[in-house]
Formats: sequence, C-alpha cells, structure tokens
Amino acid sequence: MKKQLLVIAVLLAVLSCLPAYAQMPNYADLTKQLVDIDGWEAQEATGMNMNGPMGEMVNAVREYEKNGAQISAQIVVGGIAQSTWAPFEAGYNMESPEIVAKTMDVSGHRIGITHDKMEKTGTIVVLLNTKAKNGIFALAYEGLSHEEALDLARKFSWSGMEKVME
Repeated sequence: MKKQLLVIAVLLAVLSCLPAYAQMPNYADLTKQLVDIDGWEAQEATGMNMNGPMGEMVNAVREYEKNGAQISAQIVVGGIAQSTWAPFEAGYNMESPEIVAKTMDVSGHRIGITHDKMEKTGTIVVLLNTKAKNGIFALAYEGLSHEEALDLARKFSWSGMEKVME
C-alpha cells in the first residue's frame, strides 16, 4: 500500500511539473472559431502555440475588411490574456469628447470597450473562461463605431471559444 501511495505521489508530482502549454488548446482548433462574417472579406485565420521563459500562450487571429472598414479578431489564451484584460478589471467607465472606455456584461460575459471617437478605432475585449481569467477574445477595429464593432463581436461564439479552451 505504501508503495502504491508513493507511486501516486511521484506521478502527481511529475504531472504538476509538466509545462502549462500541454493544457493549452491548439491554435488550429481556435482558428475554427473565427468564422466568416456576411458581407466582409476575410483572410485565412492563422495563429500559434508559444512557450518561453515568460510562460505559455496560444493565439488565433483573422483579419476582415469591408468598404474601407477593418477588423482584426483574435483569441488569446495564457498570461498575455490576463494582461490584456487588466485595464478593464476595475470596471471603470468614462467618456470624453475624444474617447469612450467602459465595461459591461453581454450574454453572461464581461466586456471591455475602448473607442477613439475621432479616429473611429478601438477594441472590444471579451473575457473568456472567467474562473481562471486565462483567455480573451479581442476585436480591434477601424472605421466603425463601438456599437457597430460590438454587433460584429457578437457574431462570434464566445461560448464555443470557451469550450475549445477546456
């Protein structure tokens, strides 16, 4: 019995030392979540799994264009996702003649929005897998209002992204 417990303890120790990216999704699975959007021309989705001294990261990205407007949809998993969400963590909202920055709940997800009114550019950030805060969906945009960008962001399945991350 002691030998079995020792084997289990060693096995658990070894498993806990495995790199975190072994638990990360494959970027190719995430790219499938970056769907076509009616009326928008889209490039092929791409991405990468990365491991280095600063930790592990997975990202998938796809670029879209329509009538001069551009969007870049990206799914990020890992520590960099936490850094991307950090400015929205406190839940502050502000608006000036130049910018809008706010957080809100949409379809059970925390959303962060930054928007430059003059340039008509900004980013929508959706917090994924909220228990671990290890994933985000980001939609960077040019030539759109933040309301239009949020409507486009909602065309992606945030819950589908979370399922790939499990």
